[in-house]
Amino acid sequence: MFSLCLKQNYPFLTNYFEKMFSNDVLKIPNSIVFYGLDSLAQYYFSLNIAKILNCLENKKIDCQCQNCNWINKNMHPSVITVSKTDTKPDNDNSKTVISVKQIEMIKQMIFSRPIDYYTVVIFTDNEIVKTNTVQYLKSKLDGINFPHPQGQNLKENEFYLPKGLSRKVFQEEASNSLLKMIEEPPSKVLFIFLTKDLNDLIETIISRSVTFCLNSNMKPTFDTSQCNEVFDFYFSNIKYNPFEFIKKLNELRKNNKEESFSYLIDTFEYYLQKLLLSNINNNKLTYLIKKDIQTLENSKKMENSYVRESLIIENIAFNFVKNRD
Repeated sequence: MFSLCLKQNYPFLTNYFEKMFSNDVLKIPNSIVFYGLDSLAQYYFSLNIAKILNCLENKKIDCQCQNCNWINKNMHPSVITVSKTDTKPDNDNSKTVISVKQIEMIKQMIFSRPIDYYTVVIFTDNEIVKTNTVQYLKSKLDGINFPHPQGQNLKENEFYLPKGLSRKVFQEEASNSLLKMIEEPPSKVLFIFLTKDLNDLIETIISRSVTFCLNSNMKPTFDTSQCNEVFDFYFSNIKYNPFEFIKKLNELRKNNKEESFSYLIDTFEYYLQKLLLSNINNNKLTYLIKKDIQTLENSKKMENSYVRESLIIENIAFNFVKNRD
């Protein structure tokens, strides 16, 4: 039923769902929330579920029935991706949120859908990135090649990256307008919500859904080639200068706009963890590195609270000063 790489990375979940789909007694839920860091895997997992529910033949991963072919191309009429830029009504000019107008349109689409299909509605955030910046994510999902939603007109070197929903994107008014349908949907309708943390959705959606953590044990790869220059103050007698650090980070961001800010922070943290291990016998240095790693961890909380990137960079730089007092 599920692709090989999903079985390898998420054996518990794939087994759970395969048993559910093979057992007439187990009821398929009305609503599912996938949470965790692997947003691309969540999206592919959701499309794989849609294939299983709509397959006209043997439910094997290589099935070539009409429904499976449609979903493989991400163009099935009853498998719908909803985001701040996907499945928008013509009179909706919003570009940063999932709007109430979208929810009302989704309801109309569900009530007017062909009854032969199992409708799967996937709610997600998204980001358009350069393809070469997500190779480490795609390598984890080797063998899966669902394309981006049909409404997205991407350039050849661009990639549609699903991201976890947040309350900033899926706001309370739009969320509340969907609650009644989640609770009492028409037959053969499944809602799937993708998010990083359960707190990023309103409690009433969580309480009406079955939740699954979708994190693999595979670690992403990080390009640390520019970290030596950014953190050169660890290797020289030069006194740490926060203004010089800010300048380097801003220059790095300018030259790497296609990378997400969170990926940059994760790269720095990974680099410092490696530095920590290689200097484990230097008590003074390891203490300092640990303090700096904690500073980077705290910066992630600021990003999750939608603090401006420039302010986060300044916060990191001047907290590094405090770490050295």
